[in-house]
Amino acid sequence: MYKKLSINKFFCLIVLSLLFSNLSFSQGHLLLKNEKLGIEKVIKERKRIRLKTTNGKKIKGRYTILNDSTIFIKKDTLALSQIVKIKRDPLALTFIHGAFACIGSGLISGGLILYPITGGAVQVIYIYIVPGVSFSVTGLLSPNFLKGHHINKQWGFELNPNPNK
Repeated sequence: MYKKLSINKFFCLIVLSLLFSNLSFSQGHLLLKNEKLGIEKVIKERKRIRLKTTNGKKIKGRYTILNDSTIFIKKDTLALSQIVKIKRDPLALTFIHGAFACIGSGLISGGLILYPITGGAVQVIYIYIVPGVSFSVTGLLSPNFLKGHHINKQWGFELNPNPNK
């Protein structure tokens, strides 16, 4: 009468139900608009962002929408009118910058160890230490090359707490 489900089919059924259940919970989003250029960009709720406020304070973290004009980020409640600049801040960039810093410090350490062993060979400086310094500086300064959206460049910000409405 009833067929037994194999382990693989049962696992696939569980995974698919979890994936589709996520669609039923709608997330709000932050809409970035540039009327002059005709561009609209969306940043979903609970994504990592960096922002700068009107009083010069820089905040980065995951944001939550409180209502149509207010967001909550890292213990701060901000109105959209207080925000001057917004940019995405993906977590992957944090890991990439950490990897650059580790590779750089490894190259510098290797160069410092090999320099006396090789009798002060200049090639060790060029092969290990110089690239190591550049890797370390790149990793530690942590540039975010993603484009920021600034109010002075005619970007406007809107919140949509319930996208299904």
